[in-house]
Amino acid sequence: MANRRRFAMSRLLLGPGVGGCGYLGFVVDNVVRCPTCGGSWTRLPGRARSVYHGHPSSPPPSEVSSMVRRVDPIRQETAVFGERRAQELERYENTLASLRRVDAQLAALSAQRHRMYEELRAQHRRLWTVLVRRGRKPLPGGEEALPPVRHDARQLWGRRLRSMCLAILRVHRTPLRLVDLHAELHRRGFVVASDQPVKALADALGYERLEGRVRRVERGVYELLPAPVPARGRHGNPIDHDAAA
Repeated sequence: MANRRRFAMSRLLLGPGVGGCGYLGFVVDNVVRCPTCGGSWTRLPGRARSVYHGHPSSPPPSEVSSMVRRVDPIRQETAVFGERRAQELERYENTLASLRRVDAQLAALSAQRHRMYEELRAQHRRLWTVLVRRGRKPLPGGEEALPPVRHDARQLWGRRLRSMCLAILRVHRTPLRLVDLHAELHRRGFVVASDQPVKALADALGYERLEGRVRRVERGVYELLPAPVPARGRHGNPIDHDAAA
């Protein structure tokens, strides 16, 4: 009688279809034993109805509860008979075969593209190395916003960086975004000497705005203010403009 009651309690506590094998287990002194796979696990206090015994082939409980159960409809033949149905079946089989051929072609193209992409990445690493990790966000199309820095690029910081930025703004004569100004520096053979070049460039233009040499049109966009021609080597002298161009 005691064994029957214990077995009934095990069915009540575990419930059907729980775990990897989906069979019920026997609870003996809070230890559950699976009669199918022979595994055993400890039933935690306060756990009712279901116990997950952690089979490798079964998903964890969080995934089991979130899985959507598929329910297929029951179909019936339509009122199409004879030669007409045979023609419809033939067209159906042809369309299905064409779809499978397209799927095979897409799979082959996908594998080919993956190989080409990995080869391209390897070639890119051989041609360009990472100079600074904290660069700029990519363009909307996914391309890098800044061109690579030349191997013999001249480092700029402080007053020289601000002077070159003013020179580039004077040459363009239009407002420039910081990302475009940064790209112009790279194309002209310069590099911002900082482990955070984006911040350093923004701070340089912010300093020039406080000094009254540039105007902030909007966030990240600056234009040069009319000012007397500076001395050579200071804040955009025409000779320096020609050298920058």
